[in-house]
Amino acid sequence: MAGLIFIQALPMPIPASRKLRPLLISFVVVTVLLAIAQTAIVTVGLNKIMANSRYEHQVADGLADRMGDLRFHVVQIQQFLTDASATGDRDGFGDAKEHYQAAVKQLDELKQLDPAYGDDAQATRQLLDTFYQVGQQMADAYINQGREAGNALMKAPGTGFDERAEALTKKLEALQQRVEQNVQQVVSDSEAQIASAQTSLLLSGSVLILLVA
Repeated sequence: MAGLIFIQALPMPIPASRKLRPLLISFVVVTVLLAIAQTAIVTVGLNKIMANSRYEHQVADGLADRMGDLRFHVVQIQQFLTDASATGDRDGFGDAKEHYQAAVKQLDELKQLDPAYGDDAQATRQLLDTFYQVGQQMADAYINQGREAGNALMKAPGTGFDERAEALTKKLEALQQRVEQNVQQVVSDSEAQIASAQTSLLLSGSVLILLVA
């Protein structure tokens, strides 16, 4: 056994591919997670934008139209009953009734378009009914009882036709303002969702570029 030389075996080097494999797996996992997150964020944003767009075109535009028509019919009721009071022509009662019925229809359609306006529509309907009834009583008093009786119903504090008209007008103005504010909020929400989607795309794209680099 003398003279034998023992040579210690050196460890085998780890292949480079085995060293890179965990890095490649991590890169793929991060990339997939970023893609999933990006898709989810953009999908949620697009769904919100589409919902807002549908509301704006199908509901908001309809609400604005109903409000315009409603205010027109209220003005016509007042005009025809005032004319009947001044001229004694009872034909104005029929014309006022047509516009009253049309105004009621607009209120019904308003709350059908968006049930959130149900309470406002009901409160407006009550004011409208009182306004119309007092207006009829006033015109009838002018025609049958004379100017003094008609003036009393027109100017009566708290219950007269003028104050009923003013109360209804203020309610319509407040309702229209609410409709306009809701429409503007829908537009603002859509713009915010678009900006959020753009930011998410830019951030995720930047992260992917850094990973690749």
